[in-house]
Amino acid sequence: MVASSALHAALGQHPYVGDIRGRGLFRGIELVEDRESKTPFEPERGVHKRMKAAAFDFAIGTDIGASAGTGDGVSS
Repeated sequence: MVASSALHAALGQHPYVGDIRGRGLFRGIELVEDRESKTPFEPERGVHKRMKAAAFDFAIGTDIGASAGTGDGVSS
């Protein structure tokens, strides 16, 4: 398991990471197009699909759940 502090150290300043959170054994990394405004990626870009595929290839034995999200209730 990767501790939240390790994720924050590794990814906390990445320009596409909007938030890192978790509880217990679960960790979530919010990916956004703009870090300051937390603007989500346009759904047509399929970023969540590509990230999920890459995560499955990389993290054998890990439960990966990728979502397009709806930060503003409309956009993914």
